[in-house]
Amino acid sequence: MARTTKAEYLALMKHAIHAESPATGVMLETVLNQAGQRLFDMKPWPWLISDPVELYFTEGSNEIDLPADFGGMTACAVKNNTFQRVEFVDHNLINRLRNNQTVASNLIFYVCAQPWSKQVTPGVSPTPKLLLDRVATVDGSPTFMLVYKRDFVPLVDDASVPDMPQSMDWALTCLCRAMAWGLENDGEHPDMGRAMSVIEEQWVKWRVVQPNLGPIRGGAGDRLPRRITSADAARFRI
Repeated sequence: MARTTKAEYLALMKHAIHAESPATGVMLETVLNQAGQRLFDMKPWPWLISDPVELYFTEGSNEIDLPADFGGMTACAVKNNTFQRVEFVDHNLINRLRNNQTVASNLIFYVCAQPWSKQVTPGVSPTPKLLLDRVATVDGSPTFMLVYKRDFVPLVDDASVPDMPQSMDWALTCLCRAMAWGLENDGEHPDMGRAMSVIEEQWVKWRVVQPNLGPIRGGAGDRLPRRITSADAARFRI
């Protein structure tokens, strides 16, 4: 079965509002991408978890670009090193660690996802970055393996399709139609109820993909980082 493309989603939205574009002047493409992100945020869908991604720091760097669809850190480990580990901390602590004269620990790398970055090129979303507590002194040291939660990537080309299971296409179809209709009218379009119903059906399906057999051993979950404690901060004089 063929996937629903951006052009087809837009055609279905025009059908819902009986017009080529909303009277409000809002672009249907914008509403479609908002609906996609809303769908991604509605549930902790298991298909949102990325495959492991390698992050290779170069000499003299203390930050690195994250994938364009980065939506949140799930797990991070040092590649090919069982002794070193990665800890997720907040942005303020990263700044304090960077200002410290000595590295807190050679066995622990403290990182955080940049909380916000300025748009450099109009029309192009800012690139999210991973911030490191120190400057890398050797290429590839450190190299991380990152697993993250994916965000919805805006559809640009008419033939593009959302990066999600095909079974979610109908949910997005109903959701974007209802959201487009809501710009023009009071009340709720029937497709909103249909969308919620399909989303719940899909949630029942997807939440049991991984049977409840207890903790998974030997995977990224074994190395989920913990946050730095006040005792750690005192020990490192930060």
